[in-house]
Amino acid sequence: MTSKVRTRLRALFIILALLAIAQLGWWSYLLIDQQAQISQILQTKEAYDRESRFLFMIFTEGGFWIVMWTIGLFSIYKTFMQERRLYQAHRDFLSAVTHELKTPIAGVQLGFEALRRDLSPEKKETFIKRGLDATEKLKFQIEHILSLSQQDSQIPKHRATFNLKQLVEECIEECTHDFHQHVQWQMAIDENLSVTSQRESLKVIIKSIIDNALKYGSIADNSPSQLFINIDYSDGQLAIRDNGIGFEENADNLFIDFFRGNIAKELAIPGTGVGLSVAKQMADKLGYEIEISSQGLNKGCTCKIRMKL
Repeated sequence: MTSKVRTRLRALFIILALLAIAQLGWWSYLLIDQQAQISQILQTKEAYDRESRFLFMIFTEGGFWIVMWTIGLFSIYKTFMQERRLYQAHRDFLSAVTHELKTPIAGVQLGFEALRRDLSPEKKETFIKRGLDATEKLKFQIEHILSLSQQDSQIPKHRATFNLKQLVEECIEECTHDFHQHVQWQMAIDENLSVTSQRESLKVIIKSIIDNALKYGSIADNSPSQLFINIDYSDGQLAIRDNGIGFEENADNLFIDFFRGNIAKELAIPGTGVGLSVAKQMADKLGYEIEISSQGLNKGCTCKIRMKL
């Protein structure tokens, strides 16, 4: 729990405690004073009326403070539970990041150890390629982590004009270098289509979506051996569709920091839960919109990026 939240909860508790003490003190004074008056004029109607008004005041004020205490305690409980969930999400994130970074680091280490042996040029080239692929994967994971830590900062305003199909092909190549399952790609993007945008930010968005499609597409029951991914562009919208596992959760949850769906947890699918979150944050800063949808489990997924070109 952050120091700011702890300070806020402590201040709220102290205020409620002081108010309660002040109210108890006021009631004590009134009870003593009322008791003295009642002992003198107990037989008169005035005493009866005063007693009725006094009891009405006690019940009214008492009810008010019971409501205030209930609201205050509920606010404290709600804040505590939110912080607890956030703490657990951070723990899961750190555990996932550790696992995700260990794999490419081990690949780089294995490549260097192999190069120390007396190998043929062909085998050396193979190990060098594996090492480079591992470093590319490591770079991709670090980019996600850095993007998440800088989510409050602004994307540089400088934009350039570039070929969209070439960028998508780069993303595909970098995402599939260590993906061994056969993937059938279908792309419908004009060869000469140019867009003006922040290239690296758009690249992170597209790679995050493709990486997600590859990661979850490989476990679909209806496509155990072959994954189909279709990418097309039309009317300012880039759509990426797959025949993968799909999902049943609320689509908005997929863009929450550290969110991991039920399927990801049940099948222990590797991941940090920040890919789509980072993509959404970058898209918002670029003025784009991201929409993700699925018809249910094993019915694929469609992700659309509405771009302002």
